[in-house]
Amino acid sequence: MPTPYSPMRRTVLASAASLAAVSCLAPWSWAVDKTAANTTDAPKGPPPAPAEFLALSKLLIPDLRLDEHVGARLHAALLRQDGRFPIKTKALADVARQGPLTEAEALAEAVKADTTLSATLRAIVSAWYLGIVGDHVTGQVLAYDLALMQEVVRDTVVTPSYCTRAPGYWSAPPGLTEGRA
Repeated sequence: MPTPYSPMRRTVLASAASLAAVSCLAPWSWAVDKTAANTTDAPKGPPPAPAEFLALSKLLIPDLRLDEHVGARLHAALLRQDGRFPIKTKALADVARQGPLTEAEALAEAVKADTTLSATLRAIVSAWYLGIVGDHVTGQVLAYDLALMQEVVRDTVVTPSYCTRAPGYWSAPPGLTEGRA
């Protein structure tokens, strides 16, 4: 058994302390390198949705204003879910142009026989209205208060949430009230 002042024990303790110090400092140096590399002006968020997807979305949902940022997120999620989504979107747009179909119901009727295009049409509309892409198991919530189901009833129904006001109310600057200062 080594004595408390054994050189072997001191070497092991010094090595352990050095290893601990290096392991604590190493992540800081890596973080600095990553931060320096990420200072470029890279765009934040998903890339913008293709114009064809937004045009098809406006054909399917003509009466409501569609947010382009939400559209980009929905398009990116639909693309992650189905790699052939751009091909299906183009096929839907081609069917709409052939008509020319200017209403969602007419387009839905035109692609009713093609289950793939019909499912793609439903996926686009449900993504916009629900703000969710995927089914009840793998669904990804992409827009809650910006989902169109909230927009349709916004003037009469408060969006369900745990706050007493509508979701996102804190993002607007508070109004100034007159009174005591």
